[in-house]
Amino acid sequence: MRKKRNPLNVLTKNELTEHDVFEFMKGNFFGTHWLEDSLYIPEDVFQQMELEKIFNTCLKRFSYFGVTTVIPSEWNNVKQVAKKDFPYSFKIISEIDNWVQVCFETKKSFTICGI
Repeated sequence: MRKKRNPLNVLTKNELTEHDVFEFMKGNFFGTHWLEDSLYIPEDVFQQMELEKIFNTCLKRFSYFGVTTVIPSEWNNVKQVAKKDFPYSFKIISEIDNWVQVCFETKKSFTICGI
């Protein structure tokens, strides 16, 4: 029996069933997508959780269709704004944050690759 994914969960590469996803990759973008250690968020979940609104508010030059680099101070702002103004979205921000904190142990930034 195949396990059904929770629609609010972020995904690993092995869990992907669609291609309209946002990829969160460790460090800066160097031209390669679909990395094994990236996180993936389907576009419908991204919209449902209002991540575009949060990121447009908190990140300099967030690009829905391009590449956005995120540094720790910006990510902290994302968490604060989500907790205060988007409590429904805070669950997925917390899930992403688990990955982000591991990323920041070795990298100075992470990259969001838009769809």
